[in-house]
Amino acid sequence: MLSHAILEQLGVFVHPDVLTADQCRDWRQRAVKAESRPGFVYKQGKSRLDEDARRTQEVGLTPEDAKRLDQQIAAVLPALDRHFDMALGPLCEYRCMLYDSGDFFVPHYDVTAVEGETVRNVHKRTVTLLIFLNAPDDPEVPYQGGELTFFGLLDVPDSDQHGFSVEAKQGKLVAFKSDILHSVTPVLSGNRCVIVAWFHDQSKHRETTHGG
Repeated sequence: MLSHAILEQLGVFVHPDVLTADQCRDWRQRAVKAESRPGFVYKQGKSRLDEDARRTQEVGLTPEDAKRLDQQIAAVLPALDRHFDMALGPLCEYRCMLYDSGDFFVPHYDVTAVEGETVRNVHKRTVTLLIFLNAPDDPEVPYQGGELTFFGLLDVPDSDQHGFSVEAKQGKLVAFKSDILHSVTPVLSGNRCVIVAWFHDQSKHRETTHGG
């Protein structure tokens, strides 16, 4: 696994402890109690269930919970703007992802080229934000496997064939361009829980609002 410094040189932002252990526990408990749905994949402008490509459960955050998360991570936002050299604007599409034993997500991108019939926001994504709510060394809810792995970070031939994993730590925030290829390896045991949200391209919001 690459160090935080090397990951940041390759374009991946890392903050080691944006949430406390108590905050992570609270988010996990909320996610487990809430109603979840299977995670979809996006292909040819449509969202659909494809358990050969992705197996996980999603829990959407309420507007109140999204506001609470914004407050908890507010101190990190200026550093994110500097890292990505842009004013990122508000976060959107908040959700918790629950991975049980055997769950995974094959290499994929978080952004689509165009807006589709059933995919209203995915083409607007610019930066993906992820927070680990537990980790393999978690004293309460450990898991094994489920590694967040990036591909194509190096400017060398066949870079997409070489993956680099991020060490999961409870409360750690990872942010990256949504067009970076990445995966989640199969969870071997236990349950992996993360929060994910996206920054959107504000110009595409304006096109959607004012376009025909």
